Amino acid sequence: MSTKQSPAKAISVWQPWAELIVLGLKPVENRSRHLSHRGALLIQASQKYDLNAWQYLQQLPGWTTGQGGTLRLLEKVAQKRMGGLVGAVMMTDSVTESDSPYFGGPIGWEFEKAIRFTKMIPCRGMQGLFVPTVKPAEIYRETMAAIITSGMAALELAAPGLTGESDHVVIRPADESPRGSHLNA
Repeated sequence: MSTKQSPAKAISVWQPWAELIVLGLKPVENRSRHLSHRGALLIQASQKYDLNAWQYLQQLPGWTTGQGGTLRLLEKVAQKRMGGLVGAVMMTDSVTESDSPYFGGPIGWEFEKAIRFTKMIPCRGMQGLFVPTVKPAEIYRETMAAIITSGMAALELAAPGLTGESDHVVIRPADESPRGSHLNA
């Protein structure tokens, strides 16, 4: 089987931040420069892990520590999902100010409609915006599974050859709920 390049764009993000983004809990990613891209964006969880994230997350409301706490579960899941595509979002803006507690600047890439893939798609990451070298059918399958499982809103990813008619796949479930929030350890 040959691997084709999917025209869908991706960014690499350290864990646990990648997991928070695809769960729809972190609506902004801090970067040093603006990005003109708008629309669907795949999230690749890099092989790097931000150990300082836990100190920051403990200060935010809603996160619990201790045995069985939400931070422990997030840590367990994030450590298992490194080195591949873990989900997708819609990138809506590139800003210098944000009310999000996750914004630390200088630039924030804002996201909506997060989708978490049930299974990570192995994929080597790169710096900046990149085109992942994976089979488009894998992206489509995981996007469909995530949408069906969580009732996500529509997301459009470029994936040629899947429909035979178009270079884009638009997936529209009946339920237009804004985001799922479940973790599978």
